[in-house]
Amino acid sequence: MENLQGLILKKEFDFKDLKQQLIKDLILSGIDSQYFEDINDAQMLIEKLQTFVSDLLSYHTADFDRFMYRVDINENKLSGLNHTNMSELIQNLCYLILIREMQKITFRKQFKA
Repeated sequence: MENLQGLILKKEFDFKDLKQQLIKDLILSGIDSQYFEDINDAQMLIEKLQTFVSDLLSYHTADFDRFMYRVDINENKLSGLNHTNMSELIQNLCYLILIREMQKITFRKQFKA
């Protein structure tokens, strides 16, 4: 999968929009979003998201399930991930989360008019 930071920069998204969309989905999932409030750049977002996803997978599976349902990643993409290498799984999950959040931003902007 593509480098996450490169993805964010290549898509030329307003970083604030991406951060806000992520926080919105966390809140709507019933998950405390304070962890993401102090993020200043794409690299920090990626690092925190990877740590966050790892923590959810390891200790809070119900929160993970609610969050993934809210983000609404295609189940075929999720089922196609390698589950044997945890580090790779987390990186790929973060990639899919960010792609989906970017899609939501794009769709909202396209249909806002």
